Amino acid sequence: MLMQSAWQQNIGSEPGKMAVTLGQEKLGHFPIEGTVSLAMARFTDIDAQFWVNQLDPHGVVISSERLKQTARVKNGELTYLDNGNLALLIKVSPL
Repeated sequence: MLMQSAWQQNIGSEPGKMAVTLGQEKLGHFPIEGTVSLAMARFTDIDAQFWVNQLDPHGVVISSERLKQTARVKNGELTYLDNGNLALLIKVSPL
């Protein structure tokens, strides 16, 4: 596991985007960075984009793996999204 994160976010019918990062920022990039966009109607629509970056000592990105997935899920349901190399478990729960 590279990262675990949780937060509270108001979700409406229009997508709301949350930036998620891990590690020390160098030249505007983090070792792990991405966004999760959530919108709710009858189900919750998820649009997740994440990058796992390899940075050189000066902070320049020398390689990067990307996960871009969308899903429509039921609230409270644990959902697995993957692209073959990276994966994401996400659960949206009402407060």
